[in-house]
Amino acid sequence: MLGACDNDNNPMLVPKGSPSFFRNDLNQTSYVNILYTPNQPGINFTKLSLLRQITVPAGATVPLGDSLLQTDKPYILDWHSADYTYSNFLLRLPQSYKPFNYYPLQSDSTVILNGKASPARLYCVGIDGKATHWKSVGAYNANGVSVWDTLKGRKHHSVYMDLMGLYIDTMRTDPAFPPTKGDVMQTNFYVSDSSRLLINANGWVLTNDLHPQAPRSTTSTDTLYMMHMIPDGKGKWMFEPPYIELVKTQTIPLK
Repeated sequence: MLGACDNDNNPMLVPKGSPSFFRNDLNQTSYVNILYTPNQPGINFTKLSLLRQITVPAGATVPLGDSLLQTDKPYILDWHSADYTYSNFLLRLPQSYKPFNYYPLQSDSTVILNGKASPARLYCVGIDGKATHWKSVGAYNANGVSVWDTLKGRKHHSVYMDLMGLYIDTMRTDPAFPPTKGDVMQTNFYVSDSSRLLINANGWVLTNDLHPQAPRSTTSTDTLYMMHMIPDGKGKWMFEPPYIELVKTQTIPLK
């Protein structure tokens, strides 16, 4: 399932000051990307550039080094394990990609690379990516039967995801269902006993497994399903059909 990252028990927090070391508590090599952002505090993730990548072997502690960093310039830490199942992608915002200014004399903190495994990064930003674009290609009812041809103006959805969150621009032509441009992921969390969900501020949910809502799932990192979560009037939440199938149309590389 597409797991929502949880940092309640995750010691990997972006330090308040400049980091000095990266300690890899995982049993596989991890990679720390130092990203430069020309925009602060407003971060445009499509304009982030990769300044340096640091390799941290399993169980090792590696220094940041300062040969490429400039004092009092904004940088962002982005890290992931070799198989991309561990990372700081979509830890509860805004901590996960909070910019830090480099001050060499105050560089005394250690970033611990550890946490909960999740394939979310592979789906949402791809291998060596910083953003992805998606579009809707299908829709299903609770029985997993296609209702795509019945949606008319409600069928057109586009989704953009980057290292910071999820943006949905539905591009709907049905006036009863207006677009939700600028719909930004605020956080992700657990719903009931499920950890499969990524959710944004207006209740749009992404998953690679529609069970138990509908008998459909995918193992392809180029396919996701989107659902809308609404109150059921009884103090709980429900996922209203149709359930939208999305395909990845573009991955913007991190370079």
